Amino acid sequence: RNYLSKKRLVVNRGGTRSSKTYSICQLLVNWLMTGEIRDGEYIEEGVANIVRKFQATAEGTVQQTFDGILEKMKYDGELVFSSLIRSKKLKINKTKKSYAYKGRKVKFIGADNPQKLKGVSSDILYCNEADELEYKKEFFQLEVRTKHVVFIDLNPSDPDIWINTELEQKQAEKYDNVDVIVSTYLDNYANL
Repeated sequence: RNYLSKKRLVVNRGGTRSSKTYSICQLLVNWLMTGEIRDGEYIEEGVANIVRKFQATAEGTVQQTFDGILEKMKYDGELVFSSLIRSKKLKINKTKKSYAYKGRKVKFIGADNPQKLKGVSSDILYCNEADELEYKKEFFQLEVRTKHVVFIDLNPSDPDIWINTELEQKQAEKYDNVDVIVSTYLDNYANL
């Protein structure tokens, strides 16, 4: 459903094992390899920043998911990852936590230092477990510096969380630019 959305902000709200992170990572791997971010929407060059509250958490969760998808990707029966690594077309910088291919780059960053976020610009932004972020100090700083599309995911808990009040209500009403995708663990198992 993320692939079909045409809105600027796409909120993925769902419980544990509902495939939120996996689905968005699939979308970003596809973009890195092809330039297509959503159905018929191409961003040929740019940066996709994947953000989590803490850098260490980003590496231990969402980056592992991204790596796993990238490593399993096949084209005409051949693993794309290994052939791109062998040919040195896919550049991986483990120190900077980034992947680059044909003018497109995916970076993993932590929101540990809100001052640094003021200098982060994105073409595509993905905030993993966005409910861990503070609205004004962290999310807002990233969102206003994002050119095209923002994906966020969260496990629903507090109905008064900023994602609901600031995005799903205020911004959706004012700009009509928010899609909300609700998923459960059944959505994950329906695809098996």
